[in-house]
Amino acid sequence: MEGLVKSSDNTVWFIDADRRRTLVVNPDGSCSSKATPSDNKRLSLFPILRYNSGSGMHLGINQECESLLALPVSFTDLLYVYREHHLFVNWTGSDSESSIYNYELGLMSDPSGEAAPDILPYTSTHHHPQYQGYHPRLSEGQQFYIAIKAINKAGISTVRVVGPVTVHTRYPIYSGPMTVMLRDNYLIARSEGGQSTIIPFTTLQSGGGCTLTSPPTCTAVSLTDLHWDLHHSHTYFVSVRVTNIVGLSTIAVSEPYVHDVMPPLRGVVEDVIPAGRRIFA
Repeated sequence: MEGLVKSSDNTVWFIDADRRRTLVVNPDGSCSSKATPSDNKRLSLFPILRYNSGSGMHLGINQECESLLALPVSFTDLLYVYREHHLFVNWTGSDSESSIYNYELGLMSDPSGEAAPDILPYTSTHHHPQYQGYHPRLSEGQQFYIAIKAINKAGISTVRVVGPVTVHTRYPIYSGPMTVMLRDNYLIARSEGGQSTIIPFTTLQSGGGCTLTSPPTCTAVSLTDLHWDLHHSHTYFVSVRVTNIVGLSTIAVSEPYVHDVMPPLRGVVEDVIPAGRRIFA
């Protein structure tokens, strides 16, 4: 998940799918207004995306900013992992005086337990700013905190706690049915919604009596936007992809829609005398 955020001083940042931030230079009003507010302490947990030279990357084109969405609030307050038992973490650190000698990482169930992590005791990364490991205790729905200890060459250490982190491995559950109808030159797909957090796609549209809501329950497709014409008496289906907050997707397929736009043909109506009834002049 990626999107725009802004700090307390209205500095706008773009957070990418790897949770790295890029400064948006000279954003216009619309770009700034749609960015999700976040405090500086929370933003400091998103490392700045940098060039090999060490300087931070920039986004400076307003047109590019206009195509970006706001980062969901839940992504600024919580972290997620989508694989059970596995954890990969990387970070950046520096010490201008004596440089970083080593890092240690620990996992804990309480943010105040940084002195002695209870899930995973502090483990050396052997001087690397990253950690990867297998942990049977990290299962679906569990919430935990990550403690990263940086130790400089003078033996002085500091600890940064990150979290809470939630293990989220379940795919969205989609409950149907989804129906399709034609109205005012729009194909309208309606559903009863899913049972998980839904991230709306930019391709969802209103029209033909469908108004987008949050979470969305319908979408409209204008016939003029199709790359081909719908053929009479042919059967079509609409597919909707439902994506949860960690990027796991479920594809839902609508009930069949038969495109029938032919008007009734002219016919002959006959008045038939029921059997057993006689007509007298």
